[in-house]
Amino acid sequence: MANVVGLDYLPIELIYRILDCLDVQTIFHSLHGVCRRINYTLGTYNRYKFNFQSISKHKFHLIGRLILHEQVISMTLSDGNDTSNQIDLFLSSFDIKKFTISLKSLKYLSIDCRSECNAKTLRLLQSSLVGHSLQKLSLFSSSLCAVLTQNNTVNIKDLVLNSCMIRQIQQILLSSTSLETLILTDVEIDVDDDLQNIDSSSKSPKLAYLSISTSHLTMEMIVSFLNWLMKDSQQLRHLRLISDVDDETYFDGTRWESLLWTTSLTAFQFQFRAKLTTDTPIKQILLPFRNKFWLNEKRWFVACDKHRLVDQSFLYSIPGCHEHFIWRPLPSFESENTLPTNNYRIFNRVNHVHIQLNCAVYIFVFFNYHSIIDCYP
Repeated sequence: MANVVGLDYLPIELIYRILDCLDVQTIFHSLHGVCRRINYTLGTYNRYKFNFQSISKHKFHLIGRLILHEQVISMTLSDGNDTSNQIDLFLSSFDIKKFTISLKSLKYLSIDCRSECNAKTLRLLQSSLVGHSLQKLSLFSSSLCAVLTQNNTVNIKDLVLNSCMIRQIQQILLSSTSLETLILTDVEIDVDDDLQNIDSSSKSPKLAYLSISTSHLTMEMIVSFLNWLMKDSQQLRHLRLISDVDDETYFDGTRWESLLWTTSLTAFQFQFRAKLTTDTPIKQILLPFRNKFWLNEKRWFVACDKHRLVDQSFLYSIPGCHEHFIWRPLPSFESENTLPTNNYRIFNRVNHVHIQLNCAVYIFVFFNYHSIIDCYP
């Protein structure tokens, strides 16, 4: 019988790689106290990731005693019901400024910045921005986005913003000279904003990946923002747009081509929805997407679905970029795409599939689905 090598006999570098795949709660619940060598390894490991959505209160004190601030590289703060007042407890137990030495990733979820308790989280954010280690930042609060406009974000490489005004985003980008990845969700616009008059003299960041999701911005607003963003940069390689705005100009393939043909984009993923004012045939909608630019030079394929019962049309890239896919091949439903073979679809981002299994007429390829739901009426 082959000898079984215990975890405590593995090289410490290999144990570190295993710990990289585990959350801090699992690490200490499963490994602390196993043996002296494992305890020593946990004490020297310096890539801990704190997630306040998953750390239970009864284990919080143990973890707080065993981990030093310089061992934490990632932190997720949240005011969830299961972890109420835990952020305040954590920040009261540690010197906030010391975290800026090693903290590389910081995420804020559901933070009420008006509360006295979470004023400390604002100080943590400001202190982290002053330091030089923070490279990834995720903010899911409009009030926190306002903090960014008043602080230096020069070292951040990956930025996720939610519920942020488009003017705030532009101000943040002007100081984010190292930014490579930008993900914007639920982008809004102030009533006084005039995106047609964006200052063209201001220098745009050198982004490589940009994702925008909005239910407020029209195509004209998006085009103005993208023109400013890409005016002196050829580094943008991946553009992802999801719009829930009822604006049929998003369906204009000729307009998109004129905007993108001089760029260095290698991937353009999108999903648009609109209530078309005219009963334009799908073939005519897709015609601008069938030329040399889309099919040969870029190899960007597009699909269009029409749901006549709800009077809605959808235009989206293939592979699909949305996490949910709904398919109901009813008589009132039409679908066509620009793929060389029109009897299959590829979706590599879809997690949840809703499909009427007894009537499906296409072959669908889902690489990362989590669930399939039969929506048979």
